[in-house]
Amino acid sequence: MITLNLSDIRFMETVLPLSEGHRELLKSLLSKKKKAIPNEVSEELGDLCSDRLSTHGFDDFHTPTDEGRKLEELQDKLYG
Repeated sequence: MITLNLSDIRFMETVLPLSEGHRELLKSLLSKKKKAIPNEVSEELGDLCSDRLSTHGFDDFHTPTDEGRKLEELQDKLYG
């Protein structure tokens, strides 16, 4: 199980192309004290972060943007 924080959840809801199932799961976590997701879901979300990072995470000089840094941080957490 991977534990997320409120900031992680809000960021993913905002920038990732979530499936309805992922969106429902993240929404359900908002009211829980422990915001934990199963390992298989964390890998799926990590893959979405990787895809987004490759298309939106770097500027013209291949320097990570603010969004890119957050995506990299989430990848580290989600791939554990």
